[in-house]
Amino acid sequence: MNDDKFSDKEIIRLKMVLKELYADLEPLIESDFNTLVNELRKLFIGESMPREDRAVIKEIIRGYDDVVHINRIQTMAMGKNKYLVLISINLNDYL
Repeated sequence: MNDDKFSDKEIIRLKMVLKELYADLEPLIESDFNTLVNELRKLFIGESMPREDRAVIKEIIRGYDDVVHINRIQTMAMGKNKYLVLISINLNDYL
């Protein structure tokens, strides 16, 4: 049954065209699917700053005489080259 906008022949032809189009696009869809899943995982879990960049931050913090220990550094990507950084450190008692 049809809503009178398309004839039965037009609907059948449209289905055939869509089936052919999907057959041509299926390999591309599957290869891009893994990329899409990885990007979604990063959004859900959160993407952190690269390890090398975190190491640079640690070296900068260690350069301060009042820092006794770096407990933890957590990072989360907030955009392209923008990160939220949470740093937990122990300082000298005399501060």
